[in-house]
Amino acid sequence: GISRDIRAPWWKAASGRRLVMSAVGRERRFGERVAVQLMIAQAVLFAAENAAIHQIGGRMSISALAFLRAAGGILVVFFLSRDTGIAVFRTRQLGLQLLRGGASAAYLWVLVYSFAHLPFTDATAISYMQAAYIAVFSALILGEAVGPLRWGGAGLGIGGAVVVRRPCFATWNMT
Repeated sequence: GISRDIRAPWWKAASGRRLVMSAVGRERRFGERVAVQLMIAQAVLFAAENAAIHQIGGRMSISALAFLRAAGGILVVFFLSRDTGIAVFRTRQLGLQLLRGGASAAYLWVLVYSFAHLPFTDATAISYMQAAYIAVFSALILGEAVGPLRWGGAGLGIGGAVVVRRPCFATWNMT
């Protein structure tokens, strides 16, 4: 039989390779867990931000709202990159960075405008269709493989947005 102290953790009795593999697996699971938690937090913050934009939209200019949102984003970038310093601005792909910046600015303006001027449910339903757009564009532009389950999920997302926008049961007389 194998003699090992029962009180000792399994990884102390394991080989060094198994210890490294276990640590990598734990780190990956931890990273995935944090990523899921951050995505949930992002969804909550996105909803709160858009509700605020919808409420304030009639009293402030779209440019001022977009500026405030962008300024908040810049503050977050400075906070997260405080240890990196000026190196955070170095890039080897300046053209792509400028293209992304322009696309982000256009997206920001469109987002703020739509949430300020559309009924909240309509703007929210349209924003929920982003997953479908991402699936289509990742296949067409990036050439990524999108499997049938993801296409099905994108279709369900579009269907859900349609139901939110125009629920088929809204005209039913339930009395």
